[in-house]
Amino acid sequence: MNEETIQIASLVGSNLCIASDDGEKVHDAIVAALRNGKKVRLSFEGVEDLTSAFLNTAVGQLYGEFGHWFSSMGLANQAVPRGCTGMSAQRKAPLAP
Repeated sequence: MNEETIQIASLVGSNLCIASDDGEKVHDAIVAALRNGKKVRLSFEGVEDLTSAFLNTAVGQLYGEFGHWFSSMGLANQAVPRGCTGMSAQRKAPLAP
């Protein structure tokens, strides 16, 4: 399976990931990659703050769209930088096996 890394800060054009509109950009990029059979890796490099509104739009709604098999679709995250205040910098495990 090919892998695509989505650079979140670059995609939204900011190091602040707080708006649901920006989360929608990430969501759309994830969906496009998954539908093309790619494993998706989310890079939070450069992100300084996250909100639940952003994350719910970017990732949360994928569960409703893709159903119970979503966790096996190939979405992973890279380590969140220590400077990010909205999410634990210790999360290094993939979101899916």
